[in-house]
Amino acid sequence: MPELSQIEIALLRLIREDPFAGQQEMAHRLSISRPAVAAHIVRLTERGHILGRGYVLPQEGRVVAVGGR
Repeated sequence: MPELSQIEIALLRLIREDPFAGQQEMAHRLSISRPAVAAHIVRLTERGHILGRGYVLPQEGRVVAVGGR
């Protein structure tokens, strides 16, 4: 999976903080254009970092090992 750009990382952080934020608000907070936000969201969706409309994010995987060697 390709590495995320700094903008994509910041965009995912904003979505986690407020999944109902609009693209214009995110664009303003990141100092980029709204179409640029839309393009990044499309790429993040294609890569599986966003699961669909409403900016549904996949749950972070966690592993717990008890008594492992």
